[in-house]
Amino acid sequence: MLDDVEQEVLRGASLVIAGCGPVGAQVAIALVQTGAEWLTLADTGRHATRQSGPLCDQLFDVNPFANVDVAQIDTRAVDELVSHADLIIDTLDAGSSDTMRARFLLHSTAKRHHTPVLTGLDTGDAGLAIVYDYRDNAQPVLDGAVSEPEMSGPAQIDPLQLLNRMITSSQVLNRADQPLVTGCSDVTGGECATRLAHVIASQLVFDMLFKRPLDRLTMVDPEIQRSATASIKAAGQKIIAMYALRRRLRDVRARTRPAGFSPLHDDIFRDLRPYMEERVYEAGSVVIRQGDPADDFFVLVEGRVQVEHEEHEELEDRDDFDYEPYTSYTVIAELGPGDFFGEMALLSDAPRNASVVVTDRCVALTLTRGAFNLYLDESQPAFQRLREIALARKYENNENYGF
Repeated sequence: MLDDVEQEVLRGASLVIAGCGPVGAQVAIALVQTGAEWLTLADTGRHATRQSGPLCDQLFDVNPFANVDVAQIDTRAVDELVSHADLIIDTLDAGSSDTMRARFLLHSTAKRHHTPVLTGLDTGDAGLAIVYDYRDNAQPVLDGAVSEPEMSGPAQIDPLQLLNRMITSSQVLNRADQPLVTGCSDVTGGECATRLAHVIASQLVFDMLFKRPLDRLTMVDPEIQRSATASIKAAGQKIIAMYALRRRLRDVRARTRPAGFSPLHDDIFRDLRPYMEERVYEAGSVVIRQGDPADDFFVLVEGRVQVEHEEHEELEDRDDFDYEPYTSYTVIAELGPGDFFGEMALLSDAPRNASVVVTDRCVALTLTRGAFNLYLDESQPAFQRLREIALARKYENNENYGF
């Protein structure tokens, strides 16, 4: 609970949410729900309007009197953006060179203006929050994880390298004396990720605004219960590997493949093969049913399937009690050898939002979330190759197939 003085501080604080994806949206909504009234939603390029527009509508639904601005993170606008901020919450995606440069620009400017930054990283079932308190002159930009020459030109590093450095930075680990390590065995991973957003939006933001003692690093992971430092490193490895795997899946999907392509010939799937189980499905069988719990990821070796989205007619406005509702099916995609589906099962506990039906008898390799975590624990050389593949796609965005 906040007292009257603290509530007034929160109400008058100017807060910047950098990154309007799923994590940033959760943080912004949580802040407005707890009384924040002055927010600026900032992002890079086209994301500045594409993602912040719908989020503004959600925030005004919570508080119609909130003051919400939209800004773009670039060299022309960043000084004005940061100079008026009391606190920046950095939830920028780690998966592209553009957002990597935007993060460095934002943190460099924040250091110049002595504005504290709270950075959140999330995979859907685990997350980290790192505090960069630039009010302290001794605090280096991103803990010295990267230098300006590495942002462009021949020396430019891969975005995933920066993510790795941020997580494994010795300064972060050495200062994280008592991080919040939460073993949430009684709730789902998705709920833990949401809980992290609320930790960022409430406890850590309040601590920084009210100048309370706070931890440099907060970690939430439902599956890891070890010593603090070991837990941080393990969660960091999971985040990096999942970023890399999603990028690899996107690249393979986008690539034009010969008819005989087999995922077994690809380095990623070759490394994962010992952890995968082969299954056979006959024509007409349902591999995934919309609404069911998600736990398996599938790679097609033979045969074909189609992805279907099911919609039910709403009866709220009908007074004809004899009318029978109908269900419509939309085919989202048709998949063949080398294609894959259900990858979000490795990342969150969200139910399936589409069904997959076999059209021609197929052979598929399956990977459970538990087997994937075991793979990360036991296969360090493979993990290094995954890490070097680079970049990630947005957590919630599966633009090709819509599930």
